[in-house]
Amino acid sequence: MRAVSTRTIHTLAATPLLWVAWFYLYVIRQRIHLGFWPQPYRPDPKDADYAIHHLSIYLGWAVIPVIPFVVIGLIAHRQSKDARFKGRLALGLLALSYACYWTVVHVDPGQYWEWFLD
Repeated sequence: MRAVSTRTIHTLAATPLLWVAWFYLYVIRQRIHLGFWPQPYRPDPKDADYAIHHLSIYLGWAVIPVIPFVVIGLIAHRQSKDARFKGRLALGLLALSYACYWTVVHVDPGQYWEWFLD
C-alpha cells in the first residue's frame, strides 16, 4: 500500500476550516437572496432554494468529529512509510481549523449558526 500524500493529509486537516468557509458562503448567499442578513427564526433556512448547499453543511457537520482520528491515523501511516515525514504542519493546521470551527459553532458571531439550526 502506498503512503498517503501530504496534500491529502493537509486537506483533511483543513476540513473544519473549509466547512466554516462553506457555512459562511451559505450565509452570504442567503443575504443576497433575501436582501437582509438572516436572523434566528427569520427566515427558515430550509425554505431557501439552496437545498444542496444546506444539506452539505449538515453532512460536513456530521463528519467533522471523526476528522482528527482520520488525520492522526493517516499521519501515523505516512510516518510508517516515510520516516522523514513529521506531520507537524498537518497537526497545526488541524488545531487551527478546529479553533475556527469551535468559534463559529460555540461563540456564534452573528447568530448564524442558531439561525441555521432553527
